[in-house]
Amino acid sequence: MREVPEWFSVVNMIIVFSYVLEIFLKLRAYGFRGFFLGPEKVWNIFDFLIVALSLSETMLEIMALMSSATNLDSSYLRSIRFIRVVRALRGIRVIRLIHYIGALRTLVFSIVSTAGSLVWTLVLLILVFYIFGVIIAQIVTDHCRESAQRSTGDLDALPSCEKDASRYWFGVSESMFTLFMAITGGISWEDALKPLRDISSVAVACMVLYIVIAVFAILNVLALWCTCAFIRASGGGP
Repeated sequence: MREVPEWFSVVNMIIVFSYVLEIFLKLRAYGFRGFFLGPEKVWNIFDFLIVALSLSETMLEIMALMSSATNLDSSYLRSIRFIRVVRALRGIRVIRLIHYIGALRTLVFSIVSTAGSLVWTLVLLILVFYIFGVIIAQIVTDHCRESAQRSTGDLDALPSCEKDASRYWFGVSESMFTLFMAITGGISWEDALKPLRDISSVAVACMVLYIVIAVFAILNVLALWCTCAFIRASGGGP
């Protein structure tokens, strides 16, 4: 049983041939020189390559329909997958809309104009993640090690944490990722705070302080900066 119905392949072939017709009409209208060397040469060459790959895929599909599925080897299937992935790049053409829609162009310009500040803001956030991540991870690891030592009587016992503490705070990388998710909607910071309540009040205080700094200071300043940049880009400010 075919996973894709035959009518879908037929419709796909019709669409591909419509693209081929579009390229053919452009070649007739502009000529080879105007098509490949004109003002729109980059997009024309891009379209030509994508249509050529789409046509190759269509030819392979026609060959597949004419032969049995048992005759298809793995190299054929890999070729089909590669061509389909590359053909999907045709969606990049939507970028051309930026040139024609003023509001969209203003928005993109605002994002680009704040890219430098955004990079340094991300650097600052990473530093904050690291500082609080190291502190909380150290507190949790020491607590888990002490618990393991008390339960086993072995001073060299490996740290053993509860499930939530180990999931969110056991290690610097896990702690940094938890802090990142806590301010981006990945998890509720209350869920990440719960295991810390049974470990240390210092860890709880660090978590609360981190939320205050990250949410009420850094992210709010970033939002204000982006708003001012958008106003400047739209010509509404100095």
